[in-house]
Amino acid sequence: MNIITLKLYVLYIYEERIKEIYNKLILTTEPYEGIRPLDFMNNEWTARFEVKASGSWTIEVLPLSSLEMLTIPGTKNGEGDYVFGIIGGTPDIAKIKGNSSSRYFAVLSYGNDKDLLVNTTDPYEGEVILDSKTILFEVKAVGKWSIEVTTR
Repeated sequence: MNIITLKLYVLYIYEERIKEIYNKLILTTEPYEGIRPLDFMNNEWTARFEVKASGSWTIEVLPLSSLEMLTIPGTKNGEGDYVFGIIGGTPDIAKIKGNSSSRYFAVLSYGNDKDLLVNTTDPYEGEVILDSKTILFEVKAVGKWSIEVTTR
């Protein structure tokens, strides 16, 4: 598993076995800076990247060990696309708030599986039950957000 930090406009990733585009990791018409997951699931193997951008850009692939960790119970506040892990107790509820500008907002959790917790273009504030095996969160956002994770 890796995390990727980017400053660019469009990034396609290619999967080694089928040699075709299988994911548009980033697609935007605005300058972009964020952290996205790369090959988090067992069946994902990125072989190469294709970048379409005007101006300079950088891609940095980091090991999972460099991921910021939130000790739970606790709250993570952030802005834009981000990935963070959790340590501490057994996760129970995620209290999520974000998307005040009514753009795209999604929150996914990773544990034994990948779970879509929030997927909206409306401002969001709500609670979702977490799988007890949750260890990572992925946030896709424009603007500020917060996630409070409670424990059992």
